[in-house]
Amino acid sequence: MKCRDVEKMLSAYSDGESPSETKALIDSHVQSCESCRRLLEETRALSKALDVLPAAKASPFFYTRLKSRIQAEERIQRTPWTERLLIPVSAAAIALLGFWLGTVAGGNGDAAKQENSSLNAAASTSYLDTFDSVPSASFGDVYFALAGQE
Repeated sequence: MKCRDVEKMLSAYSDGESPSETKALIDSHVQSCESCRRLLEETRALSKALDVLPAAKASPFFYTRLKSRIQAEERIQRTPWTERLLIPVSAAAIALLGFWLGTVAGGNGDAAKQENSSLNAAASTSYLDTFDSVPSASFGDVYFALAGQE
């Protein structure tokens, strides 16, 4: 067993919480390794010093809140990545669709301009002299241009 492995299990070992097969491996390693033996002695001394302190009391709902947070984390981890990506990808697709429809349907008045350009010059200049209730390049202007009304 390597020192790095022993260091990770030393606290449980000093508290008597290690399984018997692990305990035997740590015993043999500590007997042959001076640095791990010193670390075990320091861990035991620290544990004795901490035993003198009074036990901290948890708030009444601490365990309830802790359990609910653990369950929430487990639900998040169990959720497949496809479901976690579904909402952002859908939102992006809707935004792109809206942008595309706005560009194609609105077209910045291109359809109305093409319709107006096919009229003779006299009719198009008379259009400029009158008050128009439908602003140029608006949805209403495009609708009337497509419907053939002016």
